[in-house]
Amino acid sequence: MCPIHVPHVVPHVRVQVCDGPEFLARHGGCPDRALLLCWARHDMGEASLAAYRGDTVVAVGEVYTGATWELDRELHPEWRQVRRVPLPNWTGIHDDLRVYRRRVLAGRKEEDGGN
Repeated sequence: MCPIHVPHVVPHVRVQVCDGPEFLARHGGCPDRALLLCWARHDMGEASLAAYRGDTVVAVGEVYTGATWELDRELHPEWRQVRRVPLPNWTGIHDDLRVYRRRVLAGRKEEDGGN
């Protein structure tokens, strides 16, 4: 049961309680899905990226202050940032959304999908 589940409310979807890397391991790395990381801790971001087998990562957070995980392209040259979207923020907050594509997936050359 989800720790925030209200006993008398029936969820519209099946809820699985686990962290990102555990979920990815249970589902073969989810190669057919995008990986969405929202305000991920640094350790969770790296572990999730290591377990992920797909080709698109979407990360939301505040990387300029080091508050959340950021895909380090020097450590992970197989990824390229294809889009950055500023988000509405409160004063002093600098959240944005970043989309990354894997440069090579299963031996295929990078395909340019545009921005």
